Amino acid sequence: MNLLDRLERVFFWLSGASTDNLEACPAWERRKYVAFGATVLVPCTFAIIACAYALSTLTDNWLVIAPVSLVWAFIILTVDRALLATYRAYQNIFRKLSQFALRIVVAMLMGVTIAHPLTLLLFKDTIVSAIEEDRQAEIEQTRQAAAAQKALIEARVAPLEQQIARQREAWNASFQASFLDADGKLIEQPPTEEELKARADREKQISEATAAARERLAALDADLAKQGAEHQKITAELNHWQTEFEREVNGQRSGIIGLGPRAKSIHEDQLVWRRTESARLTSALDSLTAARAATLAEIKTTEENVNATLDAKAAQDAARMKAEQDRLDALKR
Repeated sequence: MNLLDRLERVFFWLSGASTDNLEACPAWERRKYVAFGATVLVPCTFAIIACAYALSTLTDNWLVIAPVSLVWAFIILTVDRALLATYRAYQNIFRKLSQFALRIVVAMLMGVTIAHPLTLLLFKDTIVSAIEEDRQAEIEQTRQAAAAQKALIEARVAPLEQQIARQREAWNASFQASFLDADGKLIEQPPTEEELKARADREKQISEATAAARERLAALDADLAKQGAEHQKITAELNHWQTEFEREVNGQRSGIIGLGPRAKSIHEDQLVWRRTESARLTSALDSLTAARAATLAEIKTTEENVNATLDAKAAQDAARMKAEQDRLDALKR
């Protein structure tokens, strides 16, 4: 018996026919049953490939992939061979319809289980690129919203800081005196001891008046740094698990499209509480930023009030000294 005869017997067995009976049949009849056997072998081959790929998305251990793929292919082969072997042309129409319906159901099941992993394999690059595009668009949208919110906060804080800087410059300039000589040229005069004392006293009073607010500002800055670090950490973790969740939902890892067991686990155990925590941290950062802006405004107002009080007192002292000097001049005359 040559190799072709042995292969022919294998196809006879796959078709569910009797080898002894077919050997007595003409060649065209044997070729027909060889074709029947091939129709059983082809889905079995595709089943091995599809199952191996599906399992490769879960594990890299071929000691697991190979046996499971062979068992799955054997199941497909057995079911298909049984359907083919039990078909009888002389059966009544209802029996044939029942077998035909069963074959359609099994064919649909085989088509889904075989075609789905192969579809994922063939269109893997397209699926991944589409998911990445959607994810990048979502990230860019979130980044733009965060940038807009940051710009709004900075726009509110920047004018306050500029006002404080201008007020400090004006305050420092109030201690500087310019003297002109006979030709009108500027003469630089160092501040007198009284001016230095007045400046130190002014700085001391401003420092004492704004001490509590500056302590609150330092605490707010520390809280902002801490909450900001936590927010960055939770955002990074959220992005990671969101990516894993999307890969699961799209069937890139487990081959199950939709909310499978692992996708549900990621959503419930990793995403939900991180989203809640991210929202809480965002709200806390907004509150701290608003409180910081209010504290800066309070410091500015306090400095202005202290400067106004000291300026008024200095004006009163100057007026009193001038009146006293005028009185002395009048007595001398």
